Amino acid sequence: MTLDFDVIVLSEIWSYSIDLYHNSFVDYTLYYDLPVSSCVGGVGIYVKNTLNQRKTVALEMDSTDDCRIENIWLETSNGTQKYVIVRNL
Repeated sequence: MTLDFDVIVLSEIWSYSIDLYHNSFVDYTLYYDLPVSSCVGGVGIYVKNTLNQRKTVALEMDSTDDCRIENIWLETSNGTQKYVIVRNL
């Protein structure tokens, strides 16, 4: 049995592992956000290349010293349905 996901959402991806994540799923595009002041943490989203997709930078929240956040906002569609995918930590 093979599982076929359109979107795979990750947390705690760590900056040390980015090369591994880039090469893990050939038919997907990886979007990620890493913490500014640490090598640990981070969020990622794989989106299947058969979907229309774009990163929505206008909705992203800025991380500050008082409120540290990693977040990704994506718009995807399969031609008939449109989705907004959010991952934050």
